[in-house]
Amino acid sequence: MKTKIKYVIVLLLFPIILVSQNSFEFVFEDTISAWCYSTFIDSEDFFVTIGKSVNPDNQNRSGLFLKYKDGTDIIVNKLSKPDTFAIIKFGFELGNGNYLFLGLIDDNDDPYYKNLYILETDNGFGTVNEKIYGIPDQYNALGIYNYHVNADGSVIIYGHVDDPAPGFINDIYILQSSTRGMNLWALP
Repeated sequence: MKTKIKYVIVLLLFPIILVSQNSFEFVFEDTISAWCYSTFIDSEDFFVTIGKSVNPDNQNRSGLFLKYKDGTDIIVNKLSKPDTFAIIKFGFELGNGNYLFLGLIDDNDDPYYKNLYILETDNGFGTVNEKIYGIPDQYNALGIYNYHVNADGSVIIYGHVDDPAPGFINDIYILQSSTRGMNLWALP
């Protein structure tokens, strides 16, 4: 009886063991300090990881894109714009094979991000379309936490805006955009 139970356990675990052999791990090292916020898989089974990179010498922040199938072949692209800080928080593949990225952008004289950044790229990270939407003047910072793609193809972006000091009270921020980056409506 014990032998039969052992065979059943081995047969149940065997598929899990085979699948786990396809996993990988790598550490991306560069002269930058990099933070990754999210990952998605495109239609060609590439992983696309997005975030930001910080140059430790001057604290410039650029959006960061990593595209890979395993740890040996990595495509790295940085969103570098003169005199700006950028963070890319979320992304997904559009029906036409392009990528849509959602993030924050601002000039580097201000440590707070005050603009929503919507970027459409081709699958090689070449810019197709980009939009920047500022928050109302009475707020001093924007943060985005999540997004949702509706059945009609529009994107709803969820986040918060901060009141200026001394309060630092978070207010809800919601923006609905088309996949081409057109602002359909926003709250506040």
